[in-house]
Amino acid sequence: MEYSNDFLQNMYINLMKARMLEEKIVELYHEGKVPGSVHSGVGEEATFVGGCLALRKDDYMMTTHRAVCANWIKGIEIKKIFCDLFGKREGTNHGKGAAIRICSQEVLGMSGTQGGVFVIATGAALSLKMLNKKNVVLAFFGDDTSNRGTFHESLNLASLWKLPVIFLCDNNQYGISINIKKSTSVENIADRAIAYNIPSKIVDGNSIIEVYEATKNAIDYALSGNGPYLIEAKTYRCRGHMEGDQCSYRTKKEENEWLEKCPVKRFEKELLEKDVITDEWINVEKQKIKKVIEDAIIFAENSEEPSEEDLFKDIYV
Repeated sequence: MEYSNDFLQNMYINLMKARMLEEKIVELYHEGKVPGSVHSGVGEEATFVGGCLALRKDDYMMTTHRAVCANWIKGIEIKKIFCDLFGKREGTNHGKGAAIRICSQEVLGMSGTQGGVFVIATGAALSLKMLNKKNVVLAFFGDDTSNRGTFHESLNLASLWKLPVIFLCDNNQYGISINIKKSTSVENIADRAIAYNIPSKIVDGNSIIEVYEATKNAIDYALSGNGPYLIEAKTYRCRGHMEGDQCSYRTKKEENEWLEKCPVKRFEKELLEKDVITDEWINVEKQKIKKVIEDAIIFAENSEEPSEEDLFKDIYV
């Protein structure tokens, strides 16, 4: 498809936002400012950004523990994201859930266990159908999570009931320290869709355009009443499973080969060659994003800590 320069520039800005946010989170963690664990999404941004940009405001999105940037792209204020990261009261979860509990009306957060995303996303899609809403649910999930029973149960029901849900696999090649080839019986996660009569597509997860177009097509398919769709985006986790992971289970050769496929540098090169952007434009936009992130960090650092009374808020009974 042909896209306007404004569209491509906006896409690149969002890709830069994602990369700069993910890198800043890693930096803050090593400075001791982010409590708990950090599971970086550096290298996988094209999958998260491409998927989210295909959504409309009222569509639902479910993220993973590795996609903090997706929350920003979907519309959550960056200052609230940093408040969540720092465990502050002004965050979306009011200091009780860190980065993996970031949520809003449209961002459904993530499950407390790997694989819970499928059940929640299927339930949310069922609610959309029962309420006759013309919206979809986009649910990101990791490759190894497709080995959980909830994946198969949810895809079966979503297909049976023709629910408007798109399952987008962020296949970064590893489930913690196990390569997908050693943990999964099929060559492609997308191959599993056929068992549930669900169409699927494999895309280059480091190509933001490919992910965007596949997600748009899947949304159109779901909104036409056809039911769910599965997309597998093949990408790579550039950092360890979590910060501190030495990645002794993979080779430097493998890592360097994937670094050459960096989704940000790749898209930047394409746009520079087409004269859609210039080096000067890039520097100006980067400074704007840097300022937004720095201001959000200052806001979060100066925000209130949650009180003991806050512990009993936001619960049903």
